[in-house]
Amino acid sequence: MDEINNDRLPLGQSGWAASTSCLVPTRGRDGQQASAETALMEAINAVLAHGASSSPAHGPRKDGGSIVVLLKRGCLKSLRAPSVLCRAADYAGQVLHFLLGFVMKRPDHLLQVAEVFNILLSSDEWLQHLRPNGDGGLVVQELLSLSSEQQAALGMQNDELLAMMSPEVAQLAHDQPSRLLQDAGQVRMELEKIRSGLGEGGLRFKSSVQELRFEPSYRSGLASKEAELPCAKPRVGEKVEVFSNSVQRWCPGFVEKVSRTEVTIAFQLPNARANEWSKKSLALGHSELRWVSRAPGSPMPSAGSTLDSKRATTKPASGFFGTSLPTNWAPEEVQLYDSLFAELEGLVCGPNENGMDPLASAQLDYIAQSGLPRRALREIWQVANPHLRASLGLEEFRACCRLVGHCQAMSTQSEDDKELRQLRAGGGGLRAHLRSSCLAEPAPRLADFSQPKKLPCSNCACRVRARDIWLWVKKRYPKWTLVHGTKD
Repeated sequence: MDEINNDRLPLGQSGWAASTSCLVPTRGRDGQQASAETALMEAINAVLAHGASSSPAHGPRKDGGSIVVLLKRGCLKSLRAPSVLCRAADYAGQVLHFLLGFVMKRPDHLLQVAEVFNILLSSDEWLQHLRPNGDGGLVVQELLSLSSEQQAALGMQNDELLAMMSPEVAQLAHDQPSRLLQDAGQVRMELEKIRSGLGEGGLRFKSSVQELRFEPSYRSGLASKEAELPCAKPRVGEKVEVFSNSVQRWCPGFVEKVSRTEVTIAFQLPNARANEWSKKSLALGHSELRWVSRAPGSPMPSAGSTLDSKRATTKPASGFFGTSLPTNWAPEEVQLYDSLFAELEGLVCGPNENGMDPLASAQLDYIAQSGLPRRALREIWQVANPHLRASLGLEEFRACCRLVGHCQAMSTQSEDDKELRQLRAGGGGLRAHLRSSCLAEPAPRLADFSQPKKLPCSNCACRVRARDIWLWVKKRYPKWTLVHGTKD
């Protein structure tokens, strides 16, 4: 993201506002609206300049993130003017070569490139460059040099392109076994919705400049009356920008919690990972808070705007994704954790007598044998179970075991007192650390579940858990538990 902000290419006479729709340009300095052809050719010129900068005289060239943003702008605007793509097809080779090279360097931006591929290859002139009788042999070789999953994600954007790929890639595109391929399928679906809606009064969608992610919004002219009314009350999920004092920049975020006089904002710092979020609580009307989702001139939330209203319960904005489970499993992790998961599933033979999900109960009891503090286990379970399922599925169980391994390594190898205190205390600090620093990387060692936590008692041989003691008491003295409650 630093490159997008600090190495922005000059946009000539046509300015753009990051918070406006990609389909609705701002006015340029000459007072004229930027055309689709202007926007697309501006991006293509940036691609050509990027290719020319590979000579030693220009120094090392950057990875081109800002150019991908320009291409997305031009492509999205060209949806209203398909003939623009036809006239720009002479540059298909250079543009496709640049996009594939960008994927090789920045595979984490594959979905953004897939959006551009989807629109470019909707033009037969651009697709012709990839056909066997075309002149894009080098581009085809680069495409086939990508991993099978990357080929499938791009191939899903165009049926003819997918037909050029191997049966293995086609099967991946059909089954969509990974989250990445599911998201790639969603990209195509949303772009098809846009094309089908262009004849119904036009379709607007928010700029993806800030978060580099496609996000459909609403049909212009078809919004409900409720949506048209200005609202001064802050809503959970509402998009905002918050000023970070640590990096001295405005950062995109959303409202996570609303109280009577302040809001809690979840936001991402520059260069943060997709699952790494920071939080900040600010008073309503604070100068470090901007309500970017509201039109200019509309009422802005103030300290008194929520006194007579209930806390908003709107779902988070569609552009926000919670914790994403990892896919980079090491072979030894798969071998051990999958066998443990299957073993625990085999132990479940009927309903649990305390009303819990039987598989969840078995998983909880087994994970408790890691010897970690209960508060740490609670945060591990929450991070590994982002969808809040009653029991862990295979992917969630793997993630849980990986986090257990990280925490066990912290408890035995870390010399940082802060980390050890954080491990004992649990809470949001540990949860954020697990999400940002541990979940995406294999632990220094595999999780060890042969260390049952000892209860503080005089008999060192006592290794039974508190849950087992309580279940025994409840069964032996039902009248006593009825009087004193049934909580653990």
